[in-house]
Amino acid sequence: MPRIPFIFVVVTSVLVALVSFRFLALGIDAAFPTMIEHLLNRQTAFIAHVVAAPVALFLGALQFITRLRARYPAIHRWVGRVYVFS
Repeated sequence: MPRIPFIFVVVTSVLVALVSFRFLALGIDAAFPTMIEHLLNRQTAFIAHVVAAPVALFLGALQFITRLRARYPAIHRWVGRVYVFS
């Protein structure tokens, strides 16, 4: 993958992952004011989604780093396993 598009994908993925954790700082009420009733009725699914999705976004970006794959194949495989689980 060419360098500029790769950097864009990585930065965008990490930013989306970080923004996804806004409910930790703001609380569910402030972060999702229009969906509060829906989220409270499905709190377990919501927590699973907002934890797993940012992890997958962040780890997915790591999987494309050639040096990581070449130098640390075991880490690359474990990152891939956690990514798939997420």
